[in-house]
Order: sequence, then structure tokens, then C-alpha cells
Amino acid sequence: MSARMYPISREFFDHHIDPLITSYYSKAGRPQTISNYQIFNAMLYGTVGKLFFYFTPSSPYSIML
Repeated sequence: MSARMYPISREFFDHHIDPLITSYYSKAGRPQTISNYQIFNAMLYGTVGKLFFYFTPSSPYSIML
């Protein structure tokens, strides 16, 4: 896997973010097929990409400041 697709290091995630996710997680249901680390980074990567798109001056949806 490419390291640039993961903006947060695994160590930072395991120490700061994963305890928050697991404290609110219910064990009921099917077992996980993808890690919390991969899902969190995918959501973060998508959010940053959207923010970059909206704040780029050449974007038709750019926010005029």
C-alpha cells in the first residue's frame, strides 16, 4: 500500500484515535473485514479532497471570500 494514501501514521492512530473508536464500538454483528485505520484514513482523505476542491479558485464551486 502507498504511504501517501494514509495521511496519519499508524502509531498516531493506534495511540490517539483508535481508543475513541473502540470505546463507542459495539461488538455485535459481523466481524470486520477492513480495519478502522483504513476507514478513518479513507474518510479523512475524501474530506480533505473535497475541501481542496471547494477552496481552489479555479473550481466552479469555489467559495468566494
